[in-house]
Amino acid sequence: MLNPSWTVITDLGTASAFLLFGQLIRAKVRPIQKLFLPASVIAGFTCLIFGPNGFDFLPFSSRINQYPAWLIALVFASLPFSSNEIAWKKRISGMGRLWSYSAAIFFLQWGGGVAFTHIVIQGFQPDINIGFGTILASGFIGGHGTAVAVGTSLATNGWPDGADLATTFATIGLVTSIIGGMLWINWGVLTGNTRHLKNFSELPQDIKTGLVPPGQRESLGEETTSPISVDPLVFQVAIVLASTLSGFYLSRLSELAVTEPGVPIFCSAFLSALVLKISLRRFGGIDYVESKTMRRISGACTDFLVVFGMATIQISVVLDYALPLLSLYAFGLFMSILLFRVVAQKIFAEGWFETALFTWGWTTGVTAMGIALLRIIDAKNKSHVLDDFAIAYLALVPIEIALIIISPFLVTNEYHVYYMLITITFGLSLLWLSIYNPRVLTK
Repeated sequence: MLNPSWTVITDLGTASAFLLFGQLIRAKVRPIQKLFLPASVIAGFTCLIFGPNGFDFLPFSSRINQYPAWLIALVFASLPFSSNEIAWKKRISGMGRLWSYSAAIFFLQWGGGVAFTHIVIQGFQPDINIGFGTILASGFIGGHGTAVAVGTSLATNGWPDGADLATTFATIGLVTSIIGGMLWINWGVLTGNTRHLKNFSELPQDIKTGLVPPGQRESLGEETTSPISVDPLVFQVAIVLASTLSGFYLSRLSELAVTEPGVPIFCSAFLSALVLKISLRRFGGIDYVESKTMRRISGACTDFLVVFGMATIQISVVLDYALPLLSLYAFGLFMSILLFRVVAQKIFAEGWFETALFTWGWTTGVTAMGIALLRIIDAKNKSHVLDDFAIAYLALVPIEIALIIISPFLVTNEYHVYYMLITITFGLSLLWLSIYNPRVLTK
């Protein structure tokens, strides 16, 4: 029998093998290329089918249910270090509209999902937990990382089914982002709304296959320490792991000081990393933290998070909630289509399609999907959407983190009516300002 100490290796090794398999499928199978499915999603689907909740052929241990919670803690611990410092005084005035539009989507997805659950879903299934409404935003605008974080919070607040449903909804959101984005692109070409689109046959190979050819590759990051002392990658990983460990003890301390479930580990890991970043800046060590490498660490953890998150989905739980899931998805899809087709055109006017398509990609799937869709219609970034987003998103991070942390707690503790009224009011107000009084946002 396998020694228990080897279970982590076998679990990670199995997930890694299927990530390689997913990349091979993406690179060689043309129908998969047309769907732009990430290798992690292909691997996750395969592990779900053949893993412990499917045919149970794979050598996964019973511990894989614990990995998503730890991986999301690592992702959040890397967040404070993964963005470059921005000179806010030099920010471009046009950031205001993109920021307000994106922030409005945050508030409307979070508040709208809860409102739809309270008003509609509880009408035909009154015993459903009101926290069900939070999986719309956690799966759409949040993605798998946020879904695991929110699912963990819902479980600790008395609704364990939330973890499986949130991960499922994130997978549905990612597929919606891909298929819906391609449908929008075809519509944009037919109606003349695209300005920089090349023929689909001329798309870069790295977009189709996921493999970057020689001569077009970028470095993973810079070395900030000498390998004679400590390997540069180990140094960056150590910062993330130390912040996560600190977050773990901070979470345990909060359980003793207050009451269970205490502060979620992903939240305390983020706070620990933030304190460490402030300390490093104060004592002159921040120059040795390499943001590009930190983004790769975060991306690596997210890929494994998707695999383990999908592999641990309880199919029976999803089937039990099939009708509420379909109803919530239909509502979220309708809201996303309305924002894309009607609201975005009013806010962004000329060149609206590029901005709306990118926003569709990342607010129904992940940021990487938004970038992939944008590259199809604007390979050279002539629209400067990514430049705008890079700055605007930094001002969105506090909103995103706050909503991820407080939403499950407030909604599951009978504050859902106040919560949905406040978030929806904020969202609609931002849209109104963007359309009818944009000067307030672009000064």
